Amino acid sequence: MNALGIVAAFAALFVQYVSSSCTKFIPVDISTGKTKTYMRRVESDNVYSMVPLNGTCIGDVLNHGTLITDYPEGIMSSRKVTVYVYEKTDPWTGPFEPAVDEDSLFQVVEVESIYKNVPIRQRFVMSSDGTYQEVNYEFQDMDICSDNLNDFVAEKPRKTHSGGVIVKYFANTFKRIGAVKCGEHVLLERDDSIFMRYADRVNNAWDIITVPVVGKMFTTSFFPVAWEECPYRILDKGSTYLDVSLIPKTKYDDILASCGEKCLFFDGCSNPERRFVDVVDNSDVISMGAKTHCVNVKLQTVGEERYLAIYSQMLDGNFETAYYVSQEGGRFVPHKPKPINLELTSEKVDENIQVSEADGVKTYTIPSPNNLKYTIGAVTYKNEVLVGKSFIENPENLPYTVYERKVVVDNGYTTIRTVTNMNPSTEVTYITNNEGVWSYTPKTLDVDLAKLNTKDPMFNITQVTDGEYQIEAADPRTNIGTVKYKGQIVHRSHPNVLKTGLLYRGGEIAVTSLYSDMQVVKTKYLYIQGSIDDDENRFVEQYKEPLTLQLEQLLGNELPEYFCTEPHGKYTKVFVCQDEFGQTLGEVNFLDQQIVPTHRYFKSREVYVSSEYFLDNVLVKSISDDGTIVIDSFTTTPSSSALSFNRHTKQPIPVDISPTVAPHKAISRIQDGHNFYYHIKPEYSINYRIGEVTYHGKSIKADDDSAASRNVRVTVESVPNGQKTIYIGIADAGHFGHKSYMLTGDAELHDVKEVQRKPVDLDISFRGEHNPAIAIGITSDTLSFTVPWTHACEYTLANVVCTGDKGTVYKLYSDLQLDEMPEVRVRSLNEGSKAIVSITPSKGAAMYTDIQTTDKGGLKVKEMKANQTDGLFVSYYGQL
Repeated sequence: MNALGIVAAFAALFVQYVSSSCTKFIPVDISTGKTKTYMRRVESDNVYSMVPLNGTCIGDVLNHGTLITDYPEGIMSSRKVTVYVYEKTDPWTGPFEPAVDEDSLFQVVEVESIYKNVPIRQRFVMSSDGTYQEVNYEFQDMDICSDNLNDFVAEKPRKTHSGGVIVKYFANTFKRIGAVKCGEHVLLERDDSIFMRYADRVNNAWDIITVPVVGKMFTTSFFPVAWEECPYRILDKGSTYLDVSLIPKTKYDDILASCGEKCLFFDGCSNPERRFVDVVDNSDVISMGAKTHCVNVKLQTVGEERYLAIYSQMLDGNFETAYYVSQEGGRFVPHKPKPINLELTSEKVDENIQVSEADGVKTYTIPSPNNLKYTIGAVTYKNEVLVGKSFIENPENLPYTVYERKVVVDNGYTTIRTVTNMNPSTEVTYITNNEGVWSYTPKTLDVDLAKLNTKDPMFNITQVTDGEYQIEAADPRTNIGTVKYKGQIVHRSHPNVLKTGLLYRGGEIAVTSLYSDMQVVKTKYLYIQGSIDDDENRFVEQYKEPLTLQLEQLLGNELPEYFCTEPHGKYTKVFVCQDEFGQTLGEVNFLDQQIVPTHRYFKSREVYVSSEYFLDNVLVKSISDDGTIVIDSFTTTPSSSALSFNRHTKQPIPVDISPTVAPHKAISRIQDGHNFYYHIKPEYSINYRIGEVTYHGKSIKADDDSAASRNVRVTVESVPNGQKTIYIGIADAGHFGHKSYMLTGDAELHDVKEVQRKPVDLDISFRGEHNPAIAIGITSDTLSFTVPWTHACEYTLANVVCTGDKGTVYKLYSDLQLDEMPEVRVRSLNEGSKAIVSITPSKGAAMYTDIQTTDKGGLKVKEMKANQTDGLFVSYYGQL
């Protein structure tokens, strides 16, 4: 195919397509010129398209009866087919040799299928075995600053309506434009989700049109600037650049603030209509934001030196910081402060570290302006590393740069605040004393709301309105733990919670928990009457209603009002923005395909969808009631069912639970008294998960490759004879379910075995006694009795009873002989005069019981067969 043929082919591809929904789909054979239902339309000498007739749409696509791609019935709206004919001598670059016909020709068939306004594009070529295979073309990078673009196919220049001149550039045959560069600067990156790209040069500006595999085409524009290294910058709506040479001319007064002597701070992120992306010094490029959403900039002058800090919010949602220095008016070059290690028990402290003390609180900092040249590196206590291990073990090849570190020692508590080049500032606290070093978590205070009064010095109690109170711990080193009402557990304490707030009003408690990784979990408890007869009242958890997200609605701006979106770098974040205590994001679907199901143990969920390359990447971030973050990551490929969602495989990292073995950098270890908690840090949870559990290298629990996340809890208990017993709790949150294990062994874990389950008696009324391990929740008219799944492995359901209003205990099930702790559900019917009890263990038959009140005030218990009543207990939360 010659150059003119290529241009005509692309022109045919991008005729505007109006999507309509068909009811009649017909098979189309590209070898047939015309039938009653479709015809071949010639676009150029080497290109033709297939056009359906008489109100029909293209279904299956064939060639001489050989299937190219089939029609996914019921979900497709319409389809477009374009065929390109090439000679055998054309420079084919595909992964296999195409089959040629007797005329030494072969065809490339491009199919665009519309699924409820979501276009999906595929390219097929027949291989030598006679079957059609999907192919992608090689990338051809384009330098728009080059004087020589002869490697690209160019249209003849033409005038625009405004009088300018436009030239279209296309990649060569069997190629697609990949990265767009300006010299060494990458302006637009390659991406496997590019179906094709072409470029329009309009006078001295550029428009890069990208057609993704999935979704709508989009344009990225670049306009000329007088910069030496790169004379083009992106035309991004609302974005601009900061020229530090213009600072004395007060061009930036509206976003300028003083940050000290000879120190200026520029807020380039707060105003979406004026986001700073690039930083230059007159015509000298300091930083270009090809991957940046916005930057904040700090400029400090010390003598003849100028220091520039650029704080970038990246398109992928992460943060990066970079320092530059200019000496004696020269160019800005990258700069890293020199690290100085700090031993807290040493009397000798480097002269550049300032030590101040007030009211018994000792603070270590490097004051300005020396903090531009130096930073605190590793911090140790009696030679035990608190932070910065790499500064000691591998100072020549540090994995990150510390720009600022502040250490505060207050009555045995050591808090270290750190700013690095990769993340927002972090803060960690340790207990440091003569006995050693421990990770610190706030001390929990249990609270019984029935006994609480506004004068309790342990709590800050604020009356919001009449009968409505907000409750928090008064001391910042303490936090609300277990919440009770009249001795009964309402809300359970969880590890790794920094702050818990309660909103208490008659009949309702709203709990907001902030975890150390800044995740927020919201839970509501209702004060309700039990399901059986004239039962008592108690607080139970209100299970959130799961809301289904259909991803195709996102592209068509058809999301229900209870979902909100906001930009998150190169992603669009989807989240529930109405009644967050009563609703949560549940299952995620695309068309009729489920991507992730609903699970009740996830209390909150967010979905991140790639914005420009729609559905190229989908992240589902789920948060359990204990703050565990589980991220499922998917990439997509076109398939016969529209799209295949391919789950990203995480790398398992073994964890050694010996206190003397340092965990992997991706694993967080938190100590709370005699308990150690291990989990993957949020920033690593996309690519990693905890795998095998070991002790000094000895395997304790093998990896489970079906788990999306694994948490480990280690508890050390001392017995009267001085011996120690180790308990190891392992919780695996899977993609479609969950498992937990409780193991035990001696102090050196020579003999490890599973803990024998404890039998539990369960009373489905609120009158009787309740094992504190049992949690009670409600959805609609159904009560649920469970042991939280992370501890369910420790118990087995033995007996199920119901206490009547006169104290009589009625047995529903006795000596069940179960090797598990299933959920027990009670559905109330007829205003408390009748209820149905459901027990559905994972092994064995389901059990159903009908309970009715009698005229004499007693209870009538009748076992039911598992028939039509099964439908009453198909929980939209999934079976526990």
